[in-house]
Amino acid sequence: MEEGSLHSVPERVVFLDAFPGKLSQHKLQLYSSFSRSMALLRLSTLSHDPRFFFESFGDEPPPVVKAGQMSFLGRVFFLPVAACADDCYVG
Repeated sequence: MEEGSLHSVPERVVFLDAFPGKLSQHKLQLYSSFSRSMALLRLSTLSHDPRFFFESFGDEPPPVVKAGQMSFLGRVFFLPVAACADDCYVG
């Protein structure tokens, strides 16, 4: 067993100016204090919120979380309209 930790940079992802009909995105970066690199298998949310989804790896090999450094993992997307029925705008 190895000791270390993973830290999201920034710690909190904020989507500014989000509204139904706009697809917002943010880079996902992680700092690893582990002494070994790790292959990323998948990205997912804990809440299974349909408004959030991650960039697909497609045919590319999955990203590697590099030991002792910052790693770019891809992008997270926010699509507010994914939770709407026909009532996103009620004004």
